[in-house]
This record gives sequence, C-alpha cells and structure tokens, in this order.
Amino acid sequence: MFDDLANRQIGDFIVQERIGRGAMSVVYRAVQQSVNRSVSMKVINFRANPLAQENYQPYFIQEARVIATLEHIHIVPIYNYGAVDTESSYIAMRLLRGGSVQELLQSGALNLDRALDIFTQAAQGLAHAHSRGIIHRDLKPTNILLDDLGNAYLADFGLGKLAEVSLDLTESGTVIGTPLYASPEQLSGDPIDHRSDIYSMSAILYHMLVGRAPYAFSEGGLAELIRLHATTEPPSLREINPSIPEEVDTLVLQGLRRSPDERPDSIESMADSLNMAVGRRISRASDPVVYVPSSPAARRPPSCSVVAGIVVAVLILTGIVVALLTLRPAVAPQGTVISGARGTGEDVLPSAEEAAAARAKVGSDGFIAYIACTLDGEFQAALARLMADRATEHGLAFRAYDSGLDQYRQITLIERARVEGAKAFILCALQSDVLDQTLDAARRAGLPLVFTTANTFVGGAVTLDGENREVGRAAGRLAGEIIRDERNGQAKVVLLNYPGLATADERAAGMEEALREIAPDAEIVGRYPGVTLDNGYDAIRSLLERGEAFDMILSVDDAASFGAIRALEEAEVPEGAVDIVSIGGEERAQQFIRDGHYLRGSVSVDREASSRIAVDAVVKLLAGASVPEFLSFPQGELMTRDTPE
Repeated sequence: MFDDLANRQIGDFIVQERIGRGAMSVVYRAVQQSVNRSVSMKVINFRANPLAQENYQPYFIQEARVIATLEHIHIVPIYNYGAVDTESSYIAMRLLRGGSVQELLQSGALNLDRALDIFTQAAQGLAHAHSRGIIHRDLKPTNILLDDLGNAYLADFGLGKLAEVSLDLTESGTVIGTPLYASPEQLSGDPIDHRSDIYSMSAILYHMLVGRAPYAFSEGGLAELIRLHATTEPPSLREINPSIPEEVDTLVLQGLRRSPDERPDSIESMADSLNMAVGRRISRASDPVVYVPSSPAARRPPSCSVVAGIVVAVLILTGIVVALLTLRPAVAPQGTVISGARGTGEDVLPSAEEAAAARAKVGSDGFIAYIACTLDGEFQAALARLMADRATEHGLAFRAYDSGLDQYRQITLIERARVEGAKAFILCALQSDVLDQTLDAARRAGLPLVFTTANTFVGGAVTLDGENREVGRAAGRLAGEIIRDERNGQAKVVLLNYPGLATADERAAGMEEALREIAPDAEIVGRYPGVTLDNGYDAIRSLLERGEAFDMILSVDDAASFGAIRALEEAEVPEGAVDIVSIGGEERAQQFIRDGHYLRGSVSVDREASSRIAVDAVVKLLAGASVPEFLSFPQGELMTRDTPE
C-alpha cells in the first residue's frame, strides 16, 4: 500500500529512512533543509479508498491547519504539512528519540510515580487541546512519545478524525482508533466528546499500572471486545496489583465508566485528583518543562517525581547553596558584552567553529536554561519550543523553567538550574530588586546572561529589544481609530497589563500614548493584571460582576484576550458591544478576528526571530565571542479582518 519514500525530496524535506509504520501511515526520519533540523515525517495514505482520494486532500489541509495551532509543552509540535501526491499527505513534526509508552510497557507495568508522571504530563497537553475544542480520538500508548529524558508528549492529534471522515466515504460502521483503548461510545459509533479521550487516557493509565489493558482480545475477536466494553466493568486494579492505593484504583475505574456522564468532567481534574490521592503536589508550572538533549545518547534521569524529591532536599539547603555560589571565586565571562552597542540577529549568527566551541564549554551534562516569566498561552509555549529547537540545531541541551509570574519562584529556579548544571541563562526576568543578588552571582560565576525583557539588574548581559513600545503603539492606534470612527471618539477602555513586567509595561505605555493621540476623549477606566488567560478572565469577569461599564479592551498579550473573551461569552455580552485589540498575533487570535468575535486586531510578534537571536547570542558568548549589549528585531504585522490569510 505504501511506496518507500526514502531518499526522496518532499517540499522542504529530504526523506532519510523509515522509522515506524502503522495501519494507515508510515513514519520517516527527514531533514528540513531551510533550518537544517531533523524531523519526524508521518505519511498518511488512503489509496485503499478510491472515493476518499477525491475528498481527502482539502479536508486534510483544513484539519491539519487547526491541529498545527496547538502549542503546548506536552504536545508534539507540527512544523509543516501538505500533499505528497494525489493519494497521500504528510505531517512533519518534532523528532523525539525516547521511544513511546508502548515500548516502556514491553517490560511490564510501571511504578506508580512513573505512571503518574506520564499521565500528568499527557493530561496537561490533552486539557489544552480540549480547551480549543479539539478531541484526540485515537489515544493509545504508541501516541504518547518520550524525549531522551522521559518527558511525555502527545502525538497524532486529529489523525483519528481524518481517518473517520475518509473511511465514512466508503464504509459504514468502521471502527476507528485502537479498540483496546477506545471508549464504548466510540466503538459503537455513537457521537463522542472530550470524555471519550478521558476514557482512553484512563485505559492507558490502567495498562501502565497493572501491565495490561482493561480488556483483551479473545477468540471472539473484535465483536467480543466491543461487547465487553459495552456490558462489563474491567477488573479492579488492586485485584491485579494489590500495591495500588485504593483511591487511585477508584479514580482510574471512574475514568473507565461506560457512561460518559459518570466519568470525570475534565482530564485536568482527574490528574489533580490522582496526584492528591498519593500526596503529590503537581503545579501547573511544573519544571523543568522542556528537555532537549544534545544527542540521542544523553542519559535519561529518574522520573520527575524522583527529581522533585531531590530538588526538595536541595531547596531545604537553599541558604547554604546560595552562600556557596556567592563565595565562588569570580570566573572570567565566557564572552564579551559590548556595553551600549546595538545589533541585530545577523551580528550574533554563530559560525560552525563557534557552535563547536560552545558545545565543548557546555559539556555532556550542561545545558542552556530558559527561565520563563510564564508558559501559560500559545505564545509563551511556542517561544520555549522554538528556543529548544534552535539549541538542538547547535547541538546543545536546553531546559525551560516556568516562573508562573512569581518573582520568588524565579529566584529558586535560577539557583536550581545552576545546581543542575546550567551553563548559560536566557531570562524573562520579572521586574524586581529581589533578583539582583541572584543574577549578579550568576554573572560573577561566568554564566552568560541574555534577557528577553528590559535588563535593569546587572551589567555584562545581553538584552533583546523587541520594540515593545512601538508594538504597543500599533495596537493603541487601531483602538483609537475604532473609537474615533465608530464610537464618536467616546469609549471606556480597560487596559490589561502586568505591572512590573518590563515587556508588558512598555507595550502598555505605547498603547496608552497612541490611544490618547487619536482618541483623546476616551477614558481609561482601569488597569488590571492581564498577561495570561486566567488573569485576563478574572479581571473582566470581576468588572462584569460589579456592573462596571466598558466597551474597549486593550491587552498586552493575546492569552489575556482569550480569557477576556471567555468572560464576555459567559456573561452573554453581544459581539460589537465590546471590542478588543491585543498583541501576539496567535492563530487563535487570527481566527477570532476573522470571525468578528470581539477581537478586532492583534499585532504579531516575531517569536521565531526573538527565540533564534536569544539562543544564538548565548552560543556566541559561550564560544568567547563579542556580542552587542542590545539586539533588536522588528515589530510584526498588525492583523485585522482585512489582513489576507
């Protein structure tokens, strides 16, 4: 059914070798030439369904476009997609070298902590997809992939739906998905929702904990398996493995209820309950959240929970650690930061020799650490992933840590990363004097520092200048024009910002300047925290509950806009009664703009350029080169309903 595509060129990709095969697809290792990175290329073929060929390609492109917008740290990112020929299509994804959960299960059941680590990470990715209205439909151990350090990533979103549509063109009653993990409603062909995915994840966890799936094929084949799903409860986990805690047993079996109404309503709440049942505290900002080893031979560490235990012990001695770090003799900086000098990405593009020197400096156990202000939202998650990709291109390991907008947590993460072996830092530093001592100690230890936000902390560091004030002015101008032309110059404006975060402050200042220039009679009725979905939602919901009047929202980040929109939807505020202008240019924002759903415009930010420049600057400094203190990249495009797709 499949032709061997090895050594062929497909678009920007050179196919190298086959690395996997499924019922409807073949997986190849390939190289994306434009960025010189290895990828996993899944080729899907529907040659067996002649009628499907005529209809499949347009539907595939539509679905792949939606799936590609999923940006989450525990979802395998899609780099590109398209047609191979008239009978098949491809999806190019991040290449993960740690195998799959299916391979782990070949050795039998996993220990409780390891199983919950994997379930929790996969659940976080799945919850993100469900929040976007996307159901996986084909969850199974082979679709949970692992990196070299054992972190879990969901793969193959939407492929089950693509198969359903194509097979429906020729066959009725065809079972899609893996029957061992499919929900009863999916096996019977009934309509499904996100709770079908919850059933499948519960079946996978069941398998991880006891070493086999809840049901098994017998002499009765598929028909008997479907009957068992529909009429019987699976055995208790404790009957098979008595060491499983009773509450865990109860929660997993609840996820496997035949009726969707009897299952947990969200995969996130189920993961929370499981972890609480065994005394594990799992933060939304669990860290480190990205591991990209420099080679397939990188060592796999203990499970996240074991690492967490070690870290707790380390943090008990935080005072001692900080003191030791501070008392270390000063080490000459790896490279030179040219004070006051300005440059662009071209000025920090490393040569092959410099990349090799950086790898030698970092060594086999070191890595570049990215301390993010937050990883909540598509933009922030994508930025971390793009940095990880760029580090991989240079052959360097990379870890991202989520500060969760907590300045004291950020101190802990910086110290933790140093203990774990960080050789350089990229920081979205929260604006606070409490960071001064920690960052100064890192600088004196010779660790290169690159800031993605304004740097008022230490000298000898590189700062990215994303023209945030001008980005803010572009958004403010659009809001002012809407108020001037459609609201007679009068409006009550809510500004969603995050005071103390330099990037947000610069954007907000630019917004307000341009707004007052174009619509001087507009009234800013309040400034509220808003750079994540949750705090954007909380701010607008609170205003609505208090009966505060407003008809324009200016947001420094798309994620906060999405939260605001959710609050407006819940309050049934009509579209057009409140307009929103934001910054970020995320795919979801573009869709809201096209649909006329509250959002009128969003200024895109070149996240690829900023992530590339940040990592390249670190590589240059590690190699001992000179780098300008300020590195700029241009503002993005103002996206409105009139912007071409």
